[in-house]
Amino acid sequence: MKKYSLLLDTSFKKLSIGIAEGDKIFSKYDKDCWKQQSEKTIPEIEKILVKNKIGYKDLKEIIVGIGPGSFTGVRIGITVAKILAFSLGINIYGVSSMFATIGEAQNGICVFDARAGRSYVCEIKKRKKVIKETIIKNDDVLKLIEKEKIDVYGDVSHLNINKKCDNKILEGMLFLKKQKNKPDDVASLDAIYLKQNDDYKKM
Repeated sequence: MKKYSLLLDTSFKKLSIGIAEGDKIFSKYDKDCWKQQSEKTIPEIEKILVKNKIGYKDLKEIIVGIGPGSFTGVRIGITVAKILAFSLGINIYGVSSMFATIGEAQNGICVFDARAGRSYVCEIKKRKKVIKETIIKNDDVLKLIEKEKIDVYGDVSHLNINKKCDNKILEGMLFLKKQKNKPDDVASLDAIYLKQNDDYKKM
């Protein structure tokens, strides 16, 4: 019998849901649902399962984005994922929503709006984390983007710059899950919470 992976992220404006078999995501829902994740997450999970004639019993694991991001949004995704993992008796894997957004790219900066003139930021070079998930001022984000001159992922609309950003979050979640040696503990899995940090300037 085939077994499938359920991918779920509710950290930012989008509700991202995917169904994968092995290394291939064959069905996805990835739409803006700002402040609607609490209403839409479970119904959209059920819709995508029904669409693909998959039952909850056919799931072997859940991969969930654990932030950083909207406090409420992140909690919704983690709570739904933990309830499903516990009730179905299947593995759960928590991955960084920001590094997942970069996907499998070798280099990239991920940016999302953290409000109050700040942004969530992380950066990789040759698949190594050079800036871990952090919050910095928007002016510094603009300087960083100009300095690095590499692909930007996520959403920079709040920075008022004309730059198209890619978003590979579902593919990235599956990729990051493969880097983990073992599943997370359902009870202790928690979100990534951040405060403004200027340590990146010392690098």
